[in-house]
Amino acid sequence: VTFEVKEGEIFGIVGESGCGKTTLVKSIARLLDNTEGKIYFWHHNQLRPINLVEIQPNGLKTDSDEIRKIRKEIQVIFQDSASIFNPRMTIRELLDETLKISGIESENGRLTRIEESLFQIGICSDKRELEDILYKYPNELSGGERQRLSIARVFLLNPRLIIADEPFAEQDKITKEEILRMIDLMNKNGTTFIIISHDISLIEGVCDRVAIMRDGRITNVIISPKKVFK
Repeated sequence: VTFEVKEGEIFGIVGESGCGKTTLVKSIARLLDNTEGKIYFWHHNQLRPINLVEIQPNGLKTDSDEIRKIRKEIQVIFQDSASIFNPRMTIRELLDETLKISGIESENGRLTRIEESLFQIGICSDKRELEDILYKYPNELSGGERQRLSIARVFLLNPRLIIADEPFAEQDKITKEEILRMIDLMNKNGTTFIIISHDISLIEGVCDRVAIMRDGRITNVIISPKKVFK
């Protein structure tokens, strides 16, 4: 698999189930131990790209601090949003923990960041809706609400690259449109996206370029996919 994602673009990868899309996502995000190949990433404040394959999750080739720095800049939105939420914690506690781990020590600062982000990406439109969401537990939310909050959780960390693995799966039309709007907003704020999907009709409307994947290989990359697919 060989391809390049430009900074600031939305890059799509489409392919049938089992063609290797999710394995590719986990490799880029350093959730797998890659033994071969090269994945170059322009790390923050670096003069040259670093090879992510040399950064192993087991820490044998680098220290854990370096791994944490990379994972702050590369975040993944997984298809199964329910799996990332602790059912015993409220949404406020879950989002607060995310920011605490990222190094924001002030409790008031974390709460302000959470409120601003939820308003900014449109999950809440007023204080009443905000309070209603923050003090609910994950099982009290719909699948669409959990998926939008999983995106909000990633947005809080302000990563440079977000990889969305089938973010539209099992969502209704309204939720799909809302997720697309959130992705577009974050992209306009400078975030680069890789979107994995089997749904070409959704990919074509938001991506700058789309790669077609088949049997573990990128067969071609389409520029201006909206025109080509039509």
